[in-house]
Amino acid sequence: MIPRNKATHKLLGVASGVLGGALAGALFKKYWRGLFEESHEVPEPTSLDRDIREVLIVATLQGAISGLIRAVLGRITEHGYRRFSVEESER
Repeated sequence: MIPRNKATHKLLGVASGVLGGALAGALFKKYWRGLFEESHEVPEPTSLDRDIREVLIVATLQGAISGLIRAVLGRITEHGYRRFSVEESER
């Protein structure tokens, strides 16, 4: 067992968040392209030529998918960290 270290825990959390964000972005783009033809790009919030409802729906879906993926990865990371580390008082 490895002793717990706050820096390691923080680093794993950051890495999990970055990986989760990248994974969520890729999954959302794949999902979006599955809904529409290949040429229909995801609207950016600053795209004034797109309907506001479409932009808000996209933002909501992106947030939901991102939150779900990051929560799952965060839980997996925390379980793994706790499994492979011990408190100093437990040694």
